[in-house]
Amino acid sequence: MSKLIDELLDKMELYSGAVVQIASDITGFAYQYYLEEKRPLDINQILDGIIESIGVQGTLILPAYNWDFCKGIPFDYNTTPCKTGAMSAVALKRDDFKRTHHPIYSYAVHGKDAELLYHFNNISSFGNDSVLGYLHKKNAYNIIIGIDYNKGFTFAHYVEEQVGVKYRYQKNFTAQYTDEFGNSEERTYQMYVRDLDLDVISGTRTQLLGRRFEELGLAKTAYVADKIPLHMVHLGDAYPIIEDDIVNNRSRKICEYKGQNDD
Repeated sequence: MSKLIDELLDKMELYSGAVVQIASDITGFAYQYYLEEKRPLDINQILDGIIESIGVQGTLILPAYNWDFCKGIPFDYNTTPCKTGAMSAVALKRDDFKRTHHPIYSYAVHGKDAELLYHFNNISSFGNDSVLGYLHKKNAYNIIIGIDYNKGFTFAHYVEEQVGVKYRYQKNFTAQYTDEFGNSEERTYQMYVRDLDLDVISGTRTQLLGRRFEELGLAKTAYVADKIPLHMVHLGDAYPIIEDDIVNNRSRKICEYKGQNDD
């Protein structure tokens, strides 16, 4: 294990038995690793370090999202790649990780609750019965590596769906679905999508939630090699702050939409 990986694991402040979700862009870390070690980064070393740190009672969850199903492109459980970073892609290739079944918002999962999550059969992407609902109930430890909240905080969409917002609505998507056993059929899944008539701009303000979490002492930011950011917050603690912004502040710390500032 390298000094840089040790520093990353140390600053993540992992603990035994934790339910951990990690969203990441590992590019900057991999570059720094190459500068220091003169060899390419093996992401498996990071995954193994996390798994060791959270122990046999812990659960590790990585987003493995792919939005092609929304375009009518078939989903294949075994071969459809994720579009959420190299760490998730590496996890999907490992035998000790399982992939959950939603064709748009699937996850690579490992540990104590991996089997439970594998058997989830949620239709809605952000529903109470989804992996995000599980993360809420477990007060999961959410870690964002190498990016800010704008790019790595899907949990805000879960809260939007639970509370209900005027600028999103539930939409059905139907395409061919091939399961892990090779069985294919047409299936329909849902996503709480932006209302385009309201000119919704998402992913531009979520860092404001992160600042609010930190003001309240609920979140922490650290830096690896003084440059690679880590943002850390427990999602159960974050939920009421997001809910309050939706209900009392018209989601101004989440997105922009037409009519948001009307009296």
